[in-house]
Amino acid sequence: MIKILKIKNFKLLKDNEFQLSNLNVFTGVNGMGKSTLIQTLLLLRQSFLEKTLQEKGLLLKGEAVNIGTGKDALSIDADEINNPIYFGFEDENNQKNDFYFDYLREEDKRLGTKLELTRRANTLRNNPLTKTEKDFFEASLFLYDDSFHYLNAERIAPQEFNDADSNKIERKELGKYGQFALHYLDTYKNEKIKNKDVLHPDTQPQEDYLLQQVSYWLEYITPNVKINTYYIPEINKVRGTFQIGDSAEFKPTNVGFGLTYILPVIIALLTVKENGIVIIENPESHLHPAGQSKMAELIAKCAASGRQIFIETHSDHIINGLRVAVAKKVIAKEQTKIFFFEKEINENFSVVKSIEMDNDGFILNWEKDFFDQNNLDIKTLFKLKSEKK
Repeated sequence: MIKILKIKNFKLLKDNEFQLSNLNVFTGVNGMGKSTLIQTLLLLRQSFLEKTLQEKGLLLKGEAVNIGTGKDALSIDADEINNPIYFGFEDENNQKNDFYFDYLREEDKRLGTKLELTRRANTLRNNPLTKTEKDFFEASLFLYDDSFHYLNAERIAPQEFNDADSNKIERKELGKYGQFALHYLDTYKNEKIKNKDVLHPDTQPQEDYLLQQVSYWLEYITPNVKINTYYIPEINKVRGTFQIGDSAEFKPTNVGFGLTYILPVIIALLTVKENGIVIIENPESHLHPAGQSKMAELIAKCAASGRQIFIETHSDHIINGLRVAVAKKVIAKEQTKIFFFEKEINENFSVVKSIEMDNDGFILNWEKDFFDQNNLDIKTLFKLKSEKK
């Protein structure tokens, strides 16, 4: 598990340190650097899997994430020459790994036209300052097989048939858009859930297998819904259907975005291995507020069971659901970290503040712009009403 993450000279994160725990939540208005932190993990993962990390450097364009060129990655206030991007990690065993990547070096200025090629390169070169431990590369960040799941904010829309990919499913990948979630569910639907802490409270004996648990949590988050899957070998596609109450089965295109969007989230949280990593952007997308709060409960259960979860969210219902989870002792406050991203006026880099909770889920340092819009709107309504009198 990553205990400390340090980032320097990377996009909006000029010099930041994050004290992490099991559940790590990133909030703040748009364009403040939340995604930048997540991209740090994704860039390292895709660089390792594409075998550039140790041989060449940081791969900026890949399947997981596309930053652009080295110039796009470097902080706007950072000097271009001899000012490397830095990612520092420390785990629960105090093992440290330091990655340095160069955009431009002093000797590049003497290379003529090659300098322009370096500026346009989609790989940041390794810097000799980099120091890593072998164990780090055997960690969940670089593994398949339910050790790592990442779900982008823009997940797959409802479709009558979903793609099947045996290579992806053999590695137990959901796809960053959740595009292989139905194939994953159809393939492993009869496998038992190893993490007993995320089993739904209504689970009866012999109901601890994946399909039943997915249906239980779907029904809990969006009442009276169950799911079925059908693999069609003739076209190598998977068809999913949703059953609402006692009615017939409906195509995903006839039940809206919400169910399709949360399906890969539920699967990721149910299946991730112990010490594994799950990264989810906007788990609240297309969900009713009550469903968002219940989704937060499942997130908390998963994180408390020895997994490391990273969440980017704009939802006060997710935040409040996590607060309730702390109050109910589903997860300890020490296992929950909330980071609020903002920028000072006329500055080009993020300021990150840690939001603290007590054991009853109450916020101890409620920052301006931290999910205060509801109170502001209510005050405005009372003000406008009083002005009419």
